[in-house]
Amino acid sequence: MAHGYAKIVKHPDAFAGILHALGVPAPHFMAWATIVIELVGGLAVIAGQWVSEELRALMVRSRQETAADAQRKAALCSSLQINTAAMANEGFMIHRPRLDQLLDVLLQSKSDRIGDGPLTQWTFVSNRSSTRNTLTSIGAQRARLTGSHKIPSNTWGSLINII
Repeated sequence: MAHGYAKIVKHPDAFAGILHALGVPAPHFMAWATIVIELVGGLAVIAGQWVSEELRALMVRSRQETAADAQRKAALCSSLQINTAAMANEGFMIHRPRLDQLLDVLLQSKSDRIGDGPLTQWTFVSNRSSTRNTLTSIGAQRARLTGSHKIPSNTWGSLINII
């Protein structure tokens, strides 16, 4: 649904131009057909239609497994000294731990019992002031890239403002 909305906001002719460049026949018609399908399909999924019981069960299972594995993922990130992340569509963070270190941590996580250890403090990178303001309004602390706040050398960030 979000994709259909984005195509309308960014102007359907721009999407039609992409379709034309790809050689899609009747690009303007196909652009509007795609937009309608994405909007109607998104609404149907939200309303619980067009989703089979098997798919619904898989979605529930996926969410449960993701939640159940959160502590292990947090421990892996902590062991790899990864504590910086970017918000979706607001920049990027690339973490590249050494392969031998990653393998060691993954193998250790299979054999070790992961307990309820302390939560790691995370730094979120965003290029949108509205996101930074929202995060600070709920208690996040604002920081800037300075000598006192270093991003690990095996990490690349695209932005200056960090929360």
